[in-house]
Amino acid sequence: MITELGIKNIKSWKDPEKFQIAPLTGFFGANSSGKTSILQTLLMLKQTVEQPWNWEGLIDFGDDNSQVYLGSFEDLIYQHNAEMKRKKEQGL
Repeated sequence: MITELGIKNIKSWKDPEKFQIAPLTGFFGANSSGKTSILQTLLMLKQTVEQPWNWEGLIDFGDDNSQVYLGSFEDLIYQHNAEMKRKKEQGL
């Protein structure tokens, strides 16, 4: 069972945040505070884990037939910042 979740640079979550998610009954917060991003992250992890062992991807962002479709990497990262991706790849 997952009891804690950490999110960083996904959608509205820039800085690392850890959430205790067990026991869980609901998410509450203001509009655009990241509630849906938490649920989408959990669904993304679930559909990634359920991929066949010979699947060539690293993370399953989904498609039209998935529980969650998050688009491309640039669609998912905080403020769609592709420069952040390049810096990470270069080890900066």
